[in-house]
Amino acid sequence: MLPDLIAEKLTVIFCGINPGLKSAEEGHHFSGRSNRFWKVLHQAGFTPHEIAPINDKTIVSFGYGLTTAVARATNRADELKKEEFANAIEAFKTKMTLYNPKYIAFLLFSQIHPPSIMQSDMLPLSMIKGCINIIRLAGRSGCILRWI
Repeated sequence: MLPDLIAEKLTVIFCGINPGLKSAEEGHHFSGRSNRFWKVLHQAGFTPHEIAPINDKTIVSFGYGLTTAVARATNRADELKKEEFANAIEAFKTKMTLYNPKYIAFLLFSQIHPPSIMQSDMLPLSMIKGCINIIRLAGRSGCILRWI
């Protein structure tokens, strides 16, 4: 299982769909050799340098955190069942209420259907005390096309 890297009142918590097998095995977020998360995060100006996956814990010192919607690691996100998203909702709401980030940035969620955690009736903003900003960062991963 891949541990969350979060603290109270962060500026942004980046939320991936679920851990990849390599990330879960190594215990570091976005450690797959073709994953560009750390490079893009730096290029977008979030960090002063590109963080190596082995140093993923340092992201908290920049005011950001990492979590996943579903804890189960898979080779590809399309291996998850829709029920796994539905079952993750309450724990996710509890976690976001506890840590109270300014923003939650969902990675790839805008392409998933149904986006259980993102549905307004499932996750009203009022349920996440103090966190009024949700961002959906879309990707182009072909492995999640079955959810469309």
